[in-house]
Amino acid sequence: MKMQLFKHKKPLLTALFCMVCMSSTAWAQADLWIKDNAGDTGAEPNTTTSTFWASPSIGISWPNANTLPLKANPAGGALNWVHVTVVNKGNAPSSGTEKVYVYYSAASLGLSWSTQWINYTPTTSCAPGTVFGDLIGSATVPVLAGFGGTTDVVIQWWAPDPTNYPCISQPGHFCMIARIEPGITYTETTSILYNTQYNNNIAWRNWSVVKVPPGTYNPVPATVITRNVKDVATTMKLRVALPDDQDGNVFDNADVDMVLDNELFQKWQANGAQGENIEDQGDGIIRLLNADAWIDGIPMDPEEAHEVGLQFTRTNDDFTGTGEIDLIQEDDGDVTGGERFEANFAQDDGADGLVTGVPDESNGADGISVYPNPAQTEFTISNTDKSASYSVRILDVMGREVYSSNFSGNLKINVEKFSKGVYYVEMKNVQTGTQTIRQITVN
Repeated sequence: MKMQLFKHKKPLLTALFCMVCMSSTAWAQADLWIKDNAGDTGAEPNTTTSTFWASPSIGISWPNANTLPLKANPAGGALNWVHVTVVNKGNAPSSGTEKVYVYYSAASLGLSWSTQWINYTPTTSCAPGTVFGDLIGSATVPVLAGFGGTTDVVIQWWAPDPTNYPCISQPGHFCMIARIEPGITYTETTSILYNTQYNNNIAWRNWSVVKVPPGTYNPVPATVITRNVKDVATTMKLRVALPDDQDGNVFDNADVDMVLDNELFQKWQANGAQGENIEDQGDGIIRLLNADAWIDGIPMDPEEAHEVGLQFTRTNDDFTGTGEIDLIQEDDGDVTGGERFEANFAQDDGADGLVTGVPDESNGADGISVYPNPAQTEFTISNTDKSASYSVRILDVMGREVYSSNFSGNLKINVEKFSKGVYYVEMKNVQTGTQTIRQITVN
């Protein structure tokens, strides 16, 4: 028996060696991935978070490619650079043939793959024929060493002109999806949430930077589109939550309001005005009392879309940091998507965020008065400088223009056809360019 065992020892060792070689060869492979969140390890599926729309690995830089990538909003109608951080977590070098593809879509909570991301031109939008989502571009990933090789993939993007989207009051934000191909592990569905969670080479960025300037301001909401992406009617819930690493700075330093467009607000009220930790302020404004606030019971038909936003009214002029809050859409109990709002309380007036307030100046301080306020049938704009020429626009609380004209001296404006609510009267001196803004209520 011993002689027989010795006789076959060499073939046996050879077989074992070959099996090890085959196993090692099969196991040695690259694995390129993009982080969904700070705690993401690249595992599929990612179980370290429940919010997949705030990837720290997708950033924007402008006015040049060398600017440090920021969580900033892109410069609309101008050249931007999209930065995507790619890591090879595998144990072998990548091939150098993989590509990163980046897509954009107009700011929205309700997005499905690939409808709203590739040549998306909705016929029912406020701008029929306008592209609301498409491919930004692609770039090849260079060869990355295994066990952590990292690179910054940069793609140029001429961001759409914000004026192309008149139904979005502050259209400086766009949602973005970054994908590494080939290498999709799990078969994709129409759910961006599922695709991002289960595939480590897909990442999602819905992020708005919002300036909350010091002083007394009339807030203007930073808005997104909420949409039923299903092919059946659903019941929608909108709620807020603080990101995992936040400590409540938003609610500690500002009043936070959810603002619904008129039709959406009326549908919510008609279906019981369901919600918790909220106060109905009227005129489409709902005060959120804490990070557990929500509204529910809103029926939505297939592809029905509305505008919803958050507005921040600073309550602490001494605070100069930032605070983050997620606005989340659920349909029939399932999370569809979300938007992260980063409220920037810095004292400077940098251009990296949406300005969500207009100065609350006293009538008459600059020679311009608006009266009566509140108004029922009409109001008057009066200017003591009769030689000055002004252009005037009236905006609703969602930032949509409802009236425009030009005047010198005095101007009477009929508001009988206006919906009840708060409006902003924006006046610009044609000669000097000086802008004056007043708030007026129509009863």
